[in-house]
Parts: sequence; structure tokens; C-alpha cells
Amino acid sequence: MDHNKKQPIVEAYPCLQSEGSLTGVPHFLIRTTGCTLRCQFSETDFCDSWYTSWHPEKGEFTLQTIWDMYEKYPHIKHVMISGGSPTMHAELLRELTIVSSRDYNMHITLETEGSLFVEGCVIDLLSLSPKFSNSLPRIGTKTPNGKDVTAKHYARHEKHRKNYDAMKKWISSAADYQLKPVFSSIEDMDEIEQVMNELNVPKTKTWLMPAGSIPSELAKKRVALMEFC
Repeated sequence: MDHNKKQPIVEAYPCLQSEGSLTGVPHFLIRTTGCTLRCQFSETDFCDSWYTSWHPEKGEFTLQTIWDMYEKYPHIKHVMISGGSPTMHAELLRELTIVSSRDYNMHITLETEGSLFVEGCVIDLLSLSPKFSNSLPRIGTKTPNGKDVTAKHYARHEKHRKNYDAMKKWISSAADYQLKPVFSSIEDMDEIEQVMNELNVPKTKTWLMPAGSIPSELAKKRVALMEFC
């Protein structure tokens, strides 16, 4: 694979993990563009990285850019690959995980909605975030860039969001995993628990994530979610 060729990567930078079991640990975030799903959690609340899904931007980073970033910050030994849907880019995902692990001794987290399985990846922590009916596109509303949300968006979303076979393969192939569903209200818990049962995921590996892209939206859900937990 040409490490100097631009890849479908729209973001790459050092950060602190803010979700799940590794919260607070320094990471590199690598975000790919393109997504199998079209999440919308209310008429105005879309995927928090809609620029990789509803309106996917072109990638600007090369793999060599990633290796240079690793070498610039040698104290960081965790990398999180997110999207969009990183699993749409199978060759890139394999190369990125294999080289990161083999040559840079990185602990690798893959964040995925679980719609596609890719063989041959090195994954230390699978962060699985399946989507529920609270994420269905609202036909007739407007996307973040002012386009119409259509029945095609709805059909695409429904086609891919329940690939439990792929999710089970990811869980069995990763060294460790966590389930990280998006929570909009207590009513979501029936679906969340159904998926936990389907995938045989215990409560101790489940991290509920409140839906919202700005602090005021998160605040509306945080108290009820904390009380439920």
C-alpha cells in the first residue's frame, strides 16, 4: 500500500479519550470519512460527525502523515480509529492497524457501528456502537447542509444497522470489547437490552452514551441516564 497516497482520513490528532473504559487516556484520533449509516436523533440533532456521513468530506491525510504524528508524540501509545465507518475501507484499516501495532507498539481501539466485518485487523479494544430506532432519519427534515432527508436515507440506514453477525465476528476477533450505545431516553433501554442479549454482552461491558452534540442537549439526558445506571 502506498503510504504517501492520500487516504479517506479527514482528521488525525492527539487528544484525551472522553468515552468508555479508557476515558482520560491520551490517544491519537484517526477519523475516516464515509459511513454506511445516516443517523439522526431528533429533527435537528444529527450524527456528531455528519461531515463523514451525511456530507462526507474528502480525505486529506496519508499513512505517512500518521507515522510522522506517532513519532512527534512518542509518549502516546493508544490510537482510536473512528468515523464515519472505518470498516468501509478494508485495505486501509488492515494496514493502519497492522503497522500501528507492529512498528509503533500502539494499543488500537476501533470505534464502529458494526455494519461490516473486516478480516485481518489488529484490534485491542473494539468499541461497538450499534444504532437503534432512535437514530432513524426523519424524512422531510433538513440535513446539516440544508438538503432534504429522504426515504432513500431511511432505507439505507435500516439496511445496515442490524448486522448482528458482523458484530459477533468483531467481538470474537478483538482482544477486548465494550458496547457503547447512544441513549436518547429511558424508552431506548428495551432495544439496548435486546441487543445486549443478542450479542451476549454483560452490563459490565456496556457504556451508555447520551445523545447530543452540544452541552445543553447532553444536559437534558445526563441526569436521567446517571440515575438509571
